[in-house]
Amino acid sequence: MDHYSVLGVTKQSSDKEIKTAFRKLAAKHHPDKGGDHQEFIKIKEAYETLSDPTKRAVYDNPQPQGFRGNGYQGGFNFHDMNPDMQDIFGQMFRNGREPFRGQPTRNKDITIAAKITLEDIITGKNMIASYRLRSGSTETVDINIPVGMRADDVIRYQGLGDDALNLARGDLHVKIQILKHDHWHKEGQHVYREYSVNALDLIVGTNIIVQTLDGRKLDLKIPPGTQTGGRFNIAQHGLPDRGSNTRGNAYIIVNADIPKITNQGVLDYVKSIKKIIEGNNETT
Repeated sequence: MDHYSVLGVTKQSSDKEIKTAFRKLAAKHHPDKGGDHQEFIKIKEAYETLSDPTKRAVYDNPQPQGFRGNGYQGGFNFHDMNPDMQDIFGQMFRNGREPFRGQPTRNKDITIAAKITLEDIITGKNMIASYRLRSGSTETVDINIPVGMRADDVIRYQGLGDDALNLARGDLHVKIQILKHDHWHKEGQHVYREYSVNALDLIVGTNIIVQTLDGRKLDLKIPPGTQTGGRFNIAQHGLPDRGSNTRGNAYIIVNADIPKITNQGVLDYVKSIKKIIEGNNETT
């Protein structure tokens, strides 16, 4: 194979002429553009030889013995090209990826979702999942979800991905999804829950029983005169963080539940108490 003929140039052609010829042919025959793979390999090999002064000199003056040519050995990598060729391909294909990757070396990865509750974040969880492969077979995996996982965290299982091609299997990616809780909502490691408390209890003070996400029942004191929307902090009863081994807080928000009084006698009594409270506030 004559490298000069492949590029359509002569031995007298300048470096600039060789580069120009290569650009035109590479754009025409590049596999990513629908070109012929083998023809592109010939063009690439010819340019790699003729664009390098040392290789070109050896090619133009071959030694009769002990010389190994620059024959193509099958497959190539963008980063193995000389800097000049990298620059050319970088201008031709500015899409953030290597211009030609050749045949895949393994099957594709598979991603499935694992839906867990806020309680599961605290305790961890084991679950069995089954998923279908493109080959038609079904794979079953025992998923171990550690304590402190967050939404969109991914657990990778090597070699449990697709097996459609006669290649090494891809990987399985298990993506964590957090289910919505009936009572609690999370913000980072902290969790929040609202309680409705009788407005009169907010005035005189009361106690409420709070059941935390880890199943504990705590007696929370609501002091007299608490305003609606009041927030109470139960430290270290939120969600754990897998990285820092710390735990967030649980916040209780109390809202006034206004009782509807239909008995006129009771309503008059409440009004009298209201006047007493207002009078007491004026004298203090």
